[in-house]
Amino acid sequence: MLPSDLLMYRYSGDTIIPKRLPLNDSTIGLAAEQINCFLSCVDKTQKQLTEKLAELEGDNPNYRVKRGLAHLLKIIFLLLKLLVLWNQKN
Repeated sequence: MLPSDLLMYRYSGDTIIPKRLPLNDSTIGLAAEQINCFLSCVDKTQKQLTEKLAELEGDNPNYRVKRGLAHLLKIIFLLLKLLVLWNQKN
C-alpha cells in the first residue's frame, strides 16, 4: 500500500477516486527504469539504492509516481528476499 502523501486521487462528489497510471509505453518505460535500478542495487546498501533512486527522480514533476513505484518495488523485493531465505532454510 502506498503512503497517503504518494496517493493521487480526485473527488467525485463525496467519493474519492484513485487515479491510475495509464498502461502505455511511457509508463512501462518508467517502471522498467525503476526495476532496473533495483536490480542493479542487489547486494548493495540501502543508502546506495536511495542515492540511485534520487538520481532517477531528479527534479521531475512526476516525483510522486517515481516514489510510489519505488515504494512498491521495495515491498516486492523485500518479500522476494524473505522467500529466498525461507527456501534456504527448508
